[in-house]
Amino acid sequence: MSEFLARALKKQDGRQGPRCGVSIAIERMDPAYREQVMAAVDDSAIRSTVICEVLHEDGIEIRPETLQRHRSGRCACPKT
Repeated sequence: MSEFLARALKKQDGRQGPRCGVSIAIERMDPAYREQVMAAVDDSAIRSTVICEVLHEDGIEIRPETLQRHRSGRCACPKT
C-alpha cells in the first residue's frame, strides 16, 4: 500500500461523510474560547438555538440543526 493511500485511509477512518461544520468551527477557535463553547455544547440545559445565537454575535455561523446533529452524534465526526 502506498504512503498516500495509507494516510488517506487513516484520515477517513471513523468518518461518515463530509466534515462536520461544528468541528471545523471549533478547530478555528482560540483555545480559551473553545473551552467555553464546548462547556455550553456539553450542557444539555442550553438549547442549540441559544448557543448558535451567541456564536452568531461573536461572528461564528453555525445553524442550530448542525449543532443538534453534532450534539446527538449524528454528524460526520469520528465516534470515540
